Amino acid sequence: MPFPDDSCTDPTPDCPGAPEPIDPLLEEPEDEALNVETPDALPRPELVLFDMDDTLVITRKVKWEQHQYVAKHEFGIDLAEETLHEHWGKPFGPMLELLYEQAAPQDVLISTYRKYHDQYPKLEQPGGVAAVTALLDAGVKVGVLTSMISEVAIPDLKRIGFPVERFECVLGADHSEFHKPDPRVFDEVLAPYRDSSATDSAGASEDASAAPSAGASTTTSDLASRVVYVGDALMDEAAAQGAGIGFVAVTTGLVEADGFAAGVPVFPGVAEACQALLGDTPSAE
Repeated sequence: MPFPDDSCTDPTPDCPGAPEPIDPLLEEPEDEALNVETPDALPRPELVLFDMDDTLVITRKVKWEQHQYVAKHEFGIDLAEETLHEHWGKPFGPMLELLYEQAAPQDVLISTYRKYHDQYPKLEQPGGVAAVTALLDAGVKVGVLTSMISEVAIPDLKRIGFPVERFECVLGADHSEFHKPDPRVFDEVLAPYRDSSATDSAGASEDASAAPSAGASTTTSDLASRVVYVGDALMDEAAAQGAGIGFVAVTTGLVEADGFAAGVPVFPGVAEACQALLGDTPSAE
């Protein structure tokens, strides 16, 4: 699958009055997440798709401060954390319209926000780059599906050190008319897997048309074992499960372990999730 155009270098002009760069690691996630019961190993899929913000990278603690600064100093808005919590994770452009109360056209809101991008840098979730690289080295395909726009997501991933050139895709909110929790957000990346699953399912039956429900069940089960989405939010869970793919949760976002559905594998971070996904040797073809 081709990459979206990543020629944008995300220029950052001088911003008089902008705060000094902050250290997002001053506030670490609470230790309670480290005590979550997690499986030692999961079946190894063919493709692992990752949410980006608060899954692969540290985002919320950094970018909430940026949003509050931009809202106050650019638009005269006192942006409350309750408002950020309500709209966090929505597609980037529409989210800015909600946070900044439609103070300007969407393209102006985006360019204004991005003026301060480098003052509030996203950072790697602990062990994230090494864990994703380990998946790739083991022959597992990797991609990213995020609510951020691609022209911002791709440079951030590269700057942090993720081997983006080895990814199957980096799909942002600008690449689909559908957005999480709508499962159709996965349609483009899942198309070849759905086609092959349907073919395999039909071939396994002497008369697939005679038992369509059984064929559909087999296809859905097969897809869930072949493709997994790793995310930190309930909208990630809903989109993945609605699309019929596997879901693995991490507690580096706003949702605690018991907030996810029963039976969902939950890990304290992306490094632990990747380790578990490598724990089972894939079956021979």
